[in-house]
Amino acid sequence: MSVRKARQADVCGVLALEGAWETTPHWKRNQFESELGVTSSIFLVAERDGRLAGFAIARRYPPNLEVLDIAVAVPRQGVGRQLIEALKREAAGCSTLT
Repeated sequence: MSVRKARQADVCGVLALEGAWETTPHWKRNQFESELGVTSSIFLVAERDGRLAGFAIARRYPPNLEVLDIAVAVPRQGVGRQLIEALKREAAGCSTLT
């Protein structure tokens, strides 16, 4: 599995993945797209075998890193944990995850 920064081309897959979770409020396409351009935002996707396995979005508010949205395709596979760890690595200057 690999984790990388999200790109515009990932938005359709992210929308589909989040939409599969009925118990969460859903973001709109323009909300995901706008996060790609926010400098304080960290928007990551996880891929496994060339397929979207999850995504996470957080914002830096030093010393805090606030997780705004996270979803995985298949629970209990370690994808969420890897996304959170990647967010922490990307969050220079942040010491608290909220």
